[in-house]
This record gives sequence, structure tokens and C-alpha cells, in this order.
Amino acid sequence: MKEQKCAHLLGIAGMGMGSLAGMLKKAGYKVTGSDENIYPPMSDQLAAWDIPVFQGYSPEHLAHKPDVVVIGNVIRRTNPEAIAAIEGGFTYYSMPMMLRETFIRGKNSIVITGTHGKSTTTALTAQTIANAGRDPSYLVGAAMVGHSENFAVGGGEHFIIEGDEYDTAFFDKVPKFKYYLPNIAVITSLEFDHADIYKDITAVENAFNILISEMPANGHLLIWEGATRARRLAQNAPCKVLIYGESQEADYRILEPKVTEKGLTLSILGPTMAAPQSVTVPLWGDYNATNICASFAACHLGGLAPKEIAAAMAKYSGVVRRQELIGEAAGVTVVDDFAHHPTAISVTMAGIRQRFPGRRLVIAYEPRSATSCRKVMQNELRDALAGADEIFLCAPFRSTIPAEERLDSAQIVKELTARGKKAHLVTKDVEAAPMAAAALKEGDVFLSMSNGHFADTPRRVLAAMKERIK
Repeated sequence: MKEQKCAHLLGIAGMGMGSLAGMLKKAGYKVTGSDENIYPPMSDQLAAWDIPVFQGYSPEHLAHKPDVVVIGNVIRRTNPEAIAAIEGGFTYYSMPMMLRETFIRGKNSIVITGTHGKSTTTALTAQTIANAGRDPSYLVGAAMVGHSENFAVGGGEHFIIEGDEYDTAFFDKVPKFKYYLPNIAVITSLEFDHADIYKDITAVENAFNILISEMPANGHLLIWEGATRARRLAQNAPCKVLIYGESQEADYRILEPKVTEKGLTLSILGPTMAAPQSVTVPLWGDYNATNICASFAACHLGGLAPKEIAAAMAKYSGVVRRQELIGEAAGVTVVDDFAHHPTAISVTMAGIRQRFPGRRLVIAYEPRSATSCRKVMQNELRDALAGADEIFLCAPFRSTIPAEERLDSAQIVKELTARGKKAHLVTKDVEAAPMAAAALKEGDVFLSMSNGHFADTPRRVLAAMKERIK
């Protein structure tokens, strides 16, 4: 009988590392881990998988001699447990390395990358291939509606993964997607982000150039037609490059998009297809039409027939915090979204207006990411927020950023007010819900946007609306 292997994960309570722990458990590993901040929902998931977790970091946590130690990218080079693993002669990997060696190698790897739309496109692709009965493996960077886990360890040929350009580990400063061995790669967009990692847009382009230059000769690279930077970088790609979008030059072309109560209905025409294929997916917004097209193209190149894709896509359940409908009370609809980059904010609001036409849009936004808390996109953020009817803008979450580099929320509110907008400064995240609730009227749509917890603003606003009608 083959001896059970043991994997020990440092930083196990993070979304990605926790998911990897669950995948390893399902693959037959004995799994242990360490972390400093362990809280729901990941703490509950780890307990459900019967994975023991050590509190804090110590060389003693390696006393059981794991076969491999996985070091998450939150771990610093001064971490005592990481030092003990490296200096003690343990086999150690980063999370992307472990995924490659344990789950991806030998599979038909579909990697979804880009500044925006990764989670939605990855989830849609994974669910489509799963709904078609192909038993894929996958890892999505967000929770999926109606799914208890954001991953699967299947017996089929496909592995679908969200490819992040964030760095891998303190001992390997390269983008995560470098390790995912794509046969099919999607680039949904390419803009400046991750200001804590990348100095400028050129540095971001260099990261994506790694992905492009290492594509296999028999692979396929799918790029949105509006991603001009990515298209420029792909001019010397070693593989076939295909463009998707609405223009006549697109290889996978969107035709006749329209909004219905069930979501977006559009036809897609691609290479080798005798006729356009109509699909209906419960998503809204022009940007989601391109996400649908990207996913359709990836599935088609991955061996699925157009009709098979359409039938499977219709069952898509959605991603948590992507235009997630939280509820409705007192005539107010409450929606939660992960948007934090100015472009994502703009297209998300456009999608909400498409989904709820003619209604007043009230938003609360929390600058929380390393990029959004900095002045680097202050004017772009102001212009994006101006698309709402009433705005509640929080002060930056990361107060440790030097004042001269920090986003000036008060200045943005001042400039929006000068434009005739109803704009309000929120000094503490916990104040956003009561301030917004007081301003909401019957018929309004309230949209909460943050890539963090945001003091549970959308649910607290919904609770306030329910109190209003008691």
C-alpha cells in the first residue's frame, strides 16, 4: 500500500492557499497548515475538510516531517517557519508550483488572465465544462453561487484556472500564471494594477510578456480586441493568436447582443463553426458579453461543440460579489460587487443600469486595494464614480500609505460636488451603511463596491431597508 503523502501549507487560511489545501485533501494527501489570522469562512472550510491548523508560525510545526512544504505569498523571508523549512532541507514549493506539479501537468490547461473579468470568465468556463459532463478540475479565485467549494479535482482532461499576475512567493518574484502550463490562455484586458508589486504599466506588460512568450507552439492565445497592449505584446507570440469581440476582424465574434430578463442573449461565430451559436447567460453588461465570448471560445478550443457549450452555459450560477443581488426591501434593490479599479467600477455600474434600467443608482465605494488606496488613479476614480446618481466615498482603507502618495477621497468628493453630483465623504467604513440607508428612496438601486469586507455594508443597508417597512 502506497504511503500517504503529507503537505504542510504556510499561510493556509488565505483564499488561494485554503483552496489548495482542500484540493490536496481530495487528492489523497494528509494536509496540515499554519497561519496567524484564521477566521470564517476559510476556518470553517478547513475544519470541514478535517485539516489541522497551527496558530502562528514556529519551526515546531514541522516536527511531523511533511513531504512538501507550500509557502504562500503572504509569507515573508523572515518567517521562522519558512526559514526552518528551507534551511532544514524540506522540499518546498510556492502555491503555483504545487498546483503545476500536482494537478496541472498533463492536463489540457485553460488559463484565464487579465486585469478585469478573470473570476467571472474562469467560473463560467469551469461551470460550462462541468455542466457538459466533462468532469474538469478547476480553481476559481472567488466563491461561486450555489457551490460549497471554488475548486474541483476531476478525472477529465481539462484544468481551468484563474491566472493572477501577482507575485508567486518571496523566493520567486514572478507572476503566478508563469507556472500554469496553458494550452489555451485568455487575456481579458491589460491595465495598470497591483501598485504594491508593479512600478508602472511597463512592468505589468513585462509580466504578461512572460505568459505570452512561454506559450507552446500548438497552443492558442485568446485576446479581447480592446486589449491593445496585450495585442501588441502578442505580435511575436509563438502560438496561434485569436481575437474576440464585436468587430468584423474578431475571430470569435459577438453578434446581436441583447438584454433579457434571463440575462444576456448573444450569438457567437468562431473559426470552423458553420453558423453562429446563440447563448443566453444570466449576466448583464457589455463587459460580460465579452467575458461570455472569451469563455465560449476557450471551451470551443478545448474540444466542446457549440450547442454543447450553449446548453451548459445557460446553467451558470454566478460568482459571489460580482453583481450579486443581496435582496430587496422598501422598494430598494441592494447589490454587492468586488469592483475596485476605475475601469471595473465604470463597467459594473453600466451593467447595473442595464439590468435595472431607469432607476436611480446610489453607490458606496471603499478604496481598499494597494492600487486604489494610492493617488496613481485619483482622476480616473473620480470620473468613474461620476457615473452614479449619488456617491458615498470612503477614506482609503490603507492609512499606512504615506500621505503624499495616498488617495485623497475628500478632494474627489469636492470635485464631484462641483460637478453637481451628490457626493459624500465617509470617514470610517462602518459609517457607510447608515449614511447610504438614510439617503435611499423607493425605486433606488444601491451598489456596494469593495474588494474587502467593507463592514458588511450591503447586508446592513438591506437590514435598514427591512426595518423601514416594519
